[in-house]
Amino acid sequence: MENSTAYASPEIVAETTLNFLAQKNSTDIARPRLTATPVVFSRPWSTLYFLAIQVADESRKLVVKIVRFDDQKTADLSWRSENLLQRGRCEFETMRSVFNHFANQPNASLQALHPLVYIPEINATVMDFSEGARMNDYITTQHLFSAKGRQHTTQMMKQAGQWLRWLHTMPKTNYTDQNLFDTTGILQELLNRVSDLHQLGVTVAQDVDKKIIAILKHIPQDTHVWNHGDFITGNFLVLPNKGVLGLDVVLDRIDSPYYDLGRFVGDLKTRRSSILRWGRLPSPRAINSLREAFLNGYFNGEQYNKLLLALYEGYFIFREWVDMLTYIQDKYSGRKTFLGNIIIHGIINPTFHRIVKQWTSTIRDAANA
Repeated sequence: MENSTAYASPEIVAETTLNFLAQKNSTDIARPRLTATPVVFSRPWSTLYFLAIQVADESRKLVVKIVRFDDQKTADLSWRSENLLQRGRCEFETMRSVFNHFANQPNASLQALHPLVYIPEINATVMDFSEGARMNDYITTQHLFSAKGRQHTTQMMKQAGQWLRWLHTMPKTNYTDQNLFDTTGILQELLNRVSDLHQLGVTVAQDVDKKIIAILKHIPQDTHVWNHGDFITGNFLVLPNKGVLGLDVVLDRIDSPYYDLGRFVGDLKTRRSSILRWGRLPSPRAINSLREAFLNGYFNGEQYNKLLLALYEGYFIFREWVDMLTYIQDKYSGRKTFLGNIIIHGIINPTFHRIVKQWTSTIRDAANA
């Protein structure tokens, strides 16, 4: 973990956290103290402070998370903006609900973040630090080259499916009509992304024809569950004990479980970090094997609706294509436009055309089965 420029002083965050913990705990317990210099890590929508502390004879590692706006430059906005304060409080409550839910399941290898306290003064959630590596690090051509690497990653995919299945059993309480979504809306969003591609100069009509759209239009909605919201490989930690830990659950969407399933399998096929590495994705065979392991972990041998999965998967594939083209056009402007066009026409578009062709083939096969 590298230090990055902190938008809030790590000294202030550490002192506030230690004071809060000291006040919260019994006066019989020694005051917490730092045992190392805090490490700061900036993310697009939050800043993380990693603290090593000592409480009496116990050593602990904590993470202090403060939510912020993507373009925010000053720290005080995080605890003055009502929008961010609401986000911070909601995130803590969500994290606590998810942790309690996973504490009641029998599989110890499936874990969730443990939030300790919420500190209103700096709009921060304090949680236990979890040792682990991002699942993304294992989904590479190099790691999947060896039989041991493939076996390890396959097991992780199965556990990710099991983790999601348990998340989807959370009670559907405290939601409004604003949280409810269905297949009609996701199909329209898919078609909107196809339209966006046309605006960006990409035509996919030869693959996404009227027959494909007609098939997708007649898929009935099944059960509704609380969705993770952004269920991707980047939101998983692989733990030293060979377990997995899910991150960044939002719980603001009641939709088909296939929303999260489609997000995950779509992410496997279209991860930006792989595609922009000169298009060197793991082979389609390797990706399909991981996809099947994930689905097996979720369904445990049950039959599933392949068309419904394809509908949600397709939406995320097209969304990622649009996002990637927009990202490249923004990043490579002016004198760099020529290089951006090479990346777009030489790597991104050919890769996504292949992915979409495979996707439509899956839909036709499922419809004819």
